Amino acid sequence: MYFLQLKFELRRLARSPLTWLLLLCLLVFFGFSFYSSSQHLHRKAESVNAMLEAQQKELTAQSLLADSLRRGTAEVAGWWQDPTNPIVVGGIWRGGRVVVVPPQPNNYLALGMQDLRPDAWLLRMTGKQARGDVEFENPVNLSFGAFDLAFVIAFLLPLLVIALSFDLISAERELGTLPMLRAQPVMGRKLFFAKALARFSLLAAAALLALLPFFLLAGVSPFSAAGLGTVVLVLLSLLLWFLVALGINLLGGNSAVNALQCVGAWLIIALLLPVLANMLSEKLSPIPSRAAFLNSERATDKYLEESREDRLSAFYQQHPNYERKSEEEQDWRDYYRELLGLMPQEDAIRDSINRPFDEQIAAQEALSEKLLWLSPSLSIYAQLGVLAGTDREAGQSLEAEAEQLRQRWSGWFTDLFMEEKAVDASAYAAIAAFPSTVETEPPSPSYRGVLGLLLQCLLAGAWCFWVAQRRMVQ
Repeated sequence: MYFLQLKFELRRLARSPLTWLLLLCLLVFFGFSFYSSSQHLHRKAESVNAMLEAQQKELTAQSLLADSLRRGTAEVAGWWQDPTNPIVVGGIWRGGRVVVVPPQPNNYLALGMQDLRPDAWLLRMTGKQARGDVEFENPVNLSFGAFDLAFVIAFLLPLLVIALSFDLISAERELGTLPMLRAQPVMGRKLFFAKALARFSLLAAAALLALLPFFLLAGVSPFSAAGLGTVVLVLLSLLLWFLVALGINLLGGNSAVNALQCVGAWLIIALLLPVLANMLSEKLSPIPSRAAFLNSERATDKYLEESREDRLSAFYQQHPNYERKSEEEQDWRDYYRELLGLMPQEDAIRDSINRPFDEQIAAQEALSEKLLWLSPSLSIYAQLGVLAGTDREAGQSLEAEAEQLRQRWSGWFTDLFMEEKAVDASAYAAIAAFPSTVETEPPSPSYRGVLGLLLQCLLAGAWCFWVAQRRMVQ
């Protein structure tokens, strides 16, 4: 029965101009998603490469000037231009080390949160600063999000399914062939399920063939975890929407009514339910207001200013080899010694104050992940973000790695400064060998998106079977 329906549907669809138009749309969607992603990643690659090239030129110039100073063949205007000074090279108000996040082939699958993720961090002794592409973007474009593969699978592919399946049964009724089908020695339910399965198989084959050039151009192996995971998501998404369309057909309406109901289902499932999930996460686990966060920061700054004298006294008690001087007697070295000596304690105090706010934000994000089952769009975006390495967990892992590098960088130059050592040739060799990219092991694989989509397919299948039982299509 299945192969007979497959042969019949193939011939029927091949004669329809609409089918070829939809296949062309499928190719255009996948092609434009690759183009859009490639443009975004190309700009990102150009940005990080420019940063690395500028850093290498500056490091070479600093090293040559430091060598000339040691030979006595050059002079500088002051300590703030001395390339042998740890403060200048390590970075207090200038200098530092740029570490970049290079784009990866898997990023083509879903740009995810890359709009919010910096392209690089500037590591300094007092902290790290985000760096990235400063090109201004049209706010309208940002409001619609990126046109990437995740967008195509989550929002556009269901529309192609609806266009091919809204008249799955109603067309037979309107053409007068339904009584002939009912005359066959096969139950109507099995016949129409086989018909839907045949169309699903044809569209799935077309989608996978259109997806293959995307993989080849992006450099993603179809047999890798990312490639196979994407294939599974495409198949589950197609299956879900074919089941929805079949259930609507089984309700017994005409083709026009079915088309409206399918589009309505798409609006509710793909667009309204994600909004509902976001509203639920905000109401059930609200994050603190920005005003409360700013008030907390102001209170922290006030506390640090009021307790500065006590903390300075404790610092000099712990380091009796340093002489405490009045503000009039202090030079630049005394000022920065106190700044760097108090910085670890101040960072710990700020972290303890901000931790409750961070925990509330993490609680809301965790609740949002639990609501993925409400919409296939959320499941697809979540899973493709994991496969592409552009989800929230990947971003947090990269930032944690950048923070570890900053602590190494800061600790190294702080020790040089406190010990009153110069940045010599061996130090410049170590700087050149210091990592310039942030690459970390991907987080443990998560399949919550696939499981959510699978659950949605089961619910759609159960609803479709229930409708078939009630309507008794024979």
